[in-house]
Amino acid sequence: MSKTLVEKFVEIPSKRRLFNREKSILCASELVFATMKERRVQMSTLARRVGWKVSVLNDRLCNGLTVVQLSDILWALDRELVVTAQPFSI
Repeated sequence: MSKTLVEKFVEIPSKRRLFNREKSILCASELVFATMKERRVQMSTLARRVGWKVSVLNDRLCNGLTVVQLSDILWALDRELVVTAQPFSI
């Protein structure tokens, strides 16, 4: 069976690093959005709670958050960050 485009892409170490980074950004953003939905908190309310403008919050969710920023956002949603690591997968 031939490899998919993604499988070929991640064979290159620098591309695998990029893929892993983008996947992490997506997972963090999805976590925030799912928690917002669960807690029934709108973007404007969350932005106010962490002291940012909505546009700044949106930009950080799309382009990546630091661990401190993610922790602050989850605190504003009455949640805490629990970090795990697992073997790389596509």
